[in-house]
Amino acid sequence: MPNLLRKVTAAGQQSGVEFELFRPVTPVDQGFYKDNPVEVKIQGGYHQTAVFLSRLANLNRIVNVSGLKLEGIADQDGTPYTLKTAMTLTAYTLGAAPAAADGEARTLQADAAGATPNKPAQVASAAAGH
Repeated sequence: MPNLLRKVTAAGQQSGVEFELFRPVTPVDQGFYKDNPVEVKIQGGYHQTAVFLSRLANLNRIVNVSGLKLEGIADQDGTPYTLKTAMTLTAYTLGAAPAAADGEARTLQADAAGATPNKPAQVASAAAGH
């Protein structure tokens, strides 16, 4: 995750946006994987914001953007930016699979050994060297 967060930050810097907020939120366990949300607020021009989102889409990891809120900056005299954007970025990491029951583990082993529904025990026993 730290490497991905660095890539997101680099994408923002290369796009010309400025980060106001970059706050990782507690990961959410989904069973086989975890959601790793990050609350992000940026300032930039419309095109710079679009380039940032495009760079996120082109990362080598899946990063979903949700809760996207664009707000124009009314007083542009004090800032070079025209847009404030808030969003949640969510990356995914694999978690440990839940432990299978003993019968399920045997079925999975038989399936991996190429067992057929007609002769699961024979094929599994032969593959195990019994």
